[in-house]
Amino acid sequence: MDTTFTMQHALTDEGPKTDCQKVVELLDVIIDGEATTEDRHYFFKHLETCQDCFQAHDKHQQLKSFLKDNIKRKLVPINLMGSIKTVIHETI
Repeated sequence: MDTTFTMQHALTDEGPKTDCQKVVELLDVIIDGEATTEDRHYFFKHLETCQDCFQAHDKHQQLKSFLKDNIKRKLVPINLMGSIKTVIHETI
């Protein structure tokens, strides 16, 4: 794995954030289709030059697609939310 990163201008508590760190943080948002236009542009521009991030994105996307296609949602009783709220209020 190449450890030579271009430094990003954003700072964290631990110091400057690398481009790859930012891309990892954006991964789920991009795959879920919830990213801003600016974030999408940044993300895909970075993938053009970083093979490691490209592969990570591809694997993550395949995993999410597999889970979406193979995990079936189960319906829960309509009164479940009310029951949970009642129990929470009783314990407070």
